[in-house]
Amino acid sequence: MTLGMIIYLRLGWVVGQVGLNQTLCIIAISCLITLITALSISATATNGEVKGGGTYYIISRSLGVEFGAAIGIPLFLAQVGTIALCILGFSESLSAIFPSLDMTLASFLTLAVLASLALYSSDSIVKSQFIIFVVIILSLISLFSGGTVAPKHLEKIAANSFFTPVSFWVAFSIFFPAATGIEAAAALSDSLKNPKFSLPLGTIAVVLTSFCIYSSIAIFLFHHCPRSLLVSDPLATSHLSRVPFLLILGIWGATLSSSISGLLSAPRILDALALDGVFPAFIAKKSKENKEPRIALVITLLLSSCFLYFGSINTIISVMTMFILITYGAINLATGLEELMGNPSWRPEFRVPWYISVGGALLALMAMFLIDPVASFLAIAVSLIIYAIMRKRHLNTSWEDIQTGVLLFFSRFFIYRLKGIGDVSRSWRPNFLVFSDTPLQLSNLIQITSDITRRRGFLTLVSIFSSELADFSKLEKWKGVIRNFLKEHRINALVELAINENVLSGVETYIKSYGLGPIEPNTVVFNEGLDQKTILDHLKLIQLAYSHQKNVVIFKDSLKNPVQKTQNTSFFTSLIGEKPGDIHLLWDDEHRNNSHLMLVLATMLNQHPKWKKGEIVINCTVSSEAVKRQRALYFENYFKKIRLKVKVNFFVTLDPDEWFSIAPEVQKASLVFAGLPPLQQESSLETYRDQVYVKRVAALKRVPDLGFVMASQQLDFSQLFSSY
Repeated sequence: MTLGMIIYLRLGWVVGQVGLNQTLCIIAISCLITLITALSISATATNGEVKGGGTYYIISRSLGVEFGAAIGIPLFLAQVGTIALCILGFSESLSAIFPSLDMTLASFLTLAVLASLALYSSDSIVKSQFIIFVVIILSLISLFSGGTVAPKHLEKIAANSFFTPVSFWVAFSIFFPAATGIEAAAALSDSLKNPKFSLPLGTIAVVLTSFCIYSSIAIFLFHHCPRSLLVSDPLATSHLSRVPFLLILGIWGATLSSSISGLLSAPRILDALALDGVFPAFIAKKSKENKEPRIALVITLLLSSCFLYFGSINTIISVMTMFILITYGAINLATGLEELMGNPSWRPEFRVPWYISVGGALLALMAMFLIDPVASFLAIAVSLIIYAIMRKRHLNTSWEDIQTGVLLFFSRFFIYRLKGIGDVSRSWRPNFLVFSDTPLQLSNLIQITSDITRRRGFLTLVSIFSSELADFSKLEKWKGVIRNFLKEHRINALVELAINENVLSGVETYIKSYGLGPIEPNTVVFNEGLDQKTILDHLKLIQLAYSHQKNVVIFKDSLKNPVQKTQNTSFFTSLIGEKPGDIHLLWDDEHRNNSHLMLVLATMLNQHPKWKKGEIVINCTVSSEAVKRQRALYFENYFKKIRLKVKVNFFVTLDPDEWFSIAPEVQKASLVFAGLPPLQQESSLETYRDQVYVKRVAALKRVPDLGFVMASQQLDFSQLFSSY
């Protein structure tokens, strides 16, 4: 394991740099992170079968293949770094004994010999680890039974009596790989007879044993060797040993053992990634003799050679530390979430409280940023880029991860929290329930509502089909087609399809009951209904939405054949031309809440990248010039107070509908919002149709893209612009 190399070549350096107390803190923190990770691995290993890939397998099966790849690839590189690191450590010890030896040549020759052994037989290599373990134990006995530094070595102190101490966290980053190695053992899980028993017992025992050994050596070195010698001489431990050659053998055994572990574990991680489709399948091809991942091993050797040629021990250690901390954080997070959610599939024989695993994840993240914030951001950025690439590839997997469970778990928490809060003006956003009979066309009501939400509000697209024309068995297939169509056009929306004998009845059902607790639609969106045969049914739906305190938006759909138009040009170009257009509002002082809701929708739409270069224009009719001056002063003060840039046009007229219909600026607008008076309970639908709705629609017939707005919520929409 890498712990052996750090014992001999870097632990003395850490003691010399930061002293005993800080060294013991470094050892404690490192082993604590690793111990929590070992507990998390143990819990996962006893919950189900752990196959090849070890920690990658654990993470990918819990958090998904995308997340697994984002951690597995850096983990593979960390294992490659382990190989290079330990070979460089071996070469450094050789160079100290034979100064004329070329370290680079020695490193490549060592890698070639180890590679030959790994290609020949991994079983014989694993068995040879016992011999190496015995050598390491003998070297430690020799160290603790010594304790006297020869005078010739003390001469180095005078030349190196002054040195610049490094910070606590720099020393931590150099030491931390010594506390790792459990991920290498986990990567060999497919070679274990009983992973559920062996992994927990082995990983926990290794961490506890390592802590005791490290602490003992640190105390021994501090009391028996001058700090200057510890800092200046990598082989200072050999000068304390009763039999120095045993220390040299221990260094060689530890470094070679760790290199061998890396050569066995790294190809298996790469093999597991290839089997899951992250890398090309040919990488997972195995030898016929012993089923070893030969191609993965060759790739590992090539990358190890690059590390050897371009890297140094301290540089490789720093990179490894970041990648390993990310891995440990991900393992702990996955285990903590599994325990927190308590899914029926999570029944480990070795349980760890969720807060311990999550605490381990936070501790690993904290350590990363305390060591080096810039390197931490870069390491996390690498993982995020890998995750984004994997998401874009849409890898198919044969297992179910916990992502859905995590979303449901936290959704439940937030839904219950929202239930007790109610509507809050400052946080209001539209939750659109859009009824469309042409869901595969980018009509105004779909595109504009999507632009308003900007992936921050909710948008549900509903289509009701008559039972005479639809087939229940094809409903899910239709949903998939519509979802793909919306995704292709970058529209985030929930899709609801229903079949009903009476389409009107189906729409009524959704208006009355669709939603989950407080997450229910607050704004219903329809197409304009002008067919005299169905206009009363249309008004019944508007009345129903109003009675259920759901705002209403009715779009006049001017896009006759949107599918054909979007084949060569974007919908936005076909909708508002080459340049971003203005959004006009027909201000209605009589129904002020309608006007404020229109202003809210226009402001949200104007924040979309496609609309932000356009202006919001308020068109207000007044009865005289005196009233015009009064209203102009009001709007100037109001918009200054709420910090909105809005242009205001005034029309002096006694017939506002007529002026709006012929005003050139209004007709050229990209989108016009007009208020729709609410339905009064005492008036009949026929009266409302003749005296309000048809008249208002006819007055604005020259406006190509029009949305009628009716505020129905018991909410003062002017408060949405208030800061406090």
